[in-house]
Amino acid sequence: METDILSNKQYISGILNTKAPSGKGTIIEYTVLTTLGDCIKETFNFPYDLTSKKLGEINVKSSSRHDSKNGYEWAFGKRPDSYIPDYFVCVGLNKEYTEILHVWVIPGNARVIGSYGVHVIDSPRGLKRVAKYEVDPVPYNEVFQSIDFTSFPEFCNTGNTDLIKNRSLAGDLRDRKSIDELEMVYGIGCYQSFLDWINNNKLNKYFDIKTGLIGIYQGERSLEMTEETYPTYDYMGKYMGFIKGGRLTRYDYFSLDDKDRPVPKIRLIRNAIRAYTETNKTITLDQIKQETGIEDPEPILNRLRQQGDIILVNHCAYKYV
Repeated sequence: METDILSNKQYISGILNTKAPSGKGTIIEYTVLTTLGDCIKETFNFPYDLTSKKLGEINVKSSSRHDSKNGYEWAFGKRPDSYIPDYFVCVGLNKEYTEILHVWVIPGNARVIGSYGVHVIDSPRGLKRVAKYEVDPVPYNEVFQSIDFTSFPEFCNTGNTDLIKNRSLAGDLRDRKSIDELEMVYGIGCYQSFLDWINNNKLNKYFDIKTGLIGIYQGERSLEMTEETYPTYDYMGKYMGFIKGGRLTRYDYFSLDDKDRPVPKIRLIRNAIRAYTETNKTITLDQIKQETGIEDPEPILNRLRQQGDIILVNHCAYKYV
């Protein structure tokens, strides 16, 4: 499980290890995808790897030729309770994992697929057992030899010299650090450099609904940036709020003096609750105090409830309606 979590983080960051099993497997998935030519690739840890117009759901398995108690073999394993796709594409490589020697396209319900997958012994008898499923490995090997794995999102940041710095900065953004705090650690202009970096790769992007700062990790009060959901700024570059589904949600800022005035207090609390509702979350009383800096929001919350602007979902948790 820990390996899966680490691999998923590397996948998201574009630094999947090409020498690790997950990285090798991903390269073979792209090899199969490119060779078949009619596939789309599913996300990391999806029940199956590819969807093909001709073959349907595909799980790609790969194995190097290795010694076992039964002799040299290729082992294409699976868990007994794992999802059964329409086909398994099993790719057998040499011992060094540098050349594709065999490819078998096996229906998911074929008898040769056992509870723990299929083992192909490298002997006349073992190869005959799966002979009817074997296809020409040459096109697959030609793609494998020429493929540029750095062009794929899982590996797009491999070799990036600023990667450690940018990942650390992304974590600080998720933890709600301000630009001033970031620049104290990473230097002047670090946030703009970070934006240039994420704009040049295929990573998912998230923005903080309160500050408008953009990162690659999803935090408690962040939304994923899409064509319909994105932060908006005024002509001076100051964050105004965010667009979602064609509607602008403002997240206003006021000085400490302004917060003592009734109207800004009401607006500030209402907008905080509304913004949290946009992320499909409720907001607790403590979070309202933290987000607005208002120590006694209860009277205003009661007033907003009476007006029908907000509802109390459960004990001390509010939602905009």
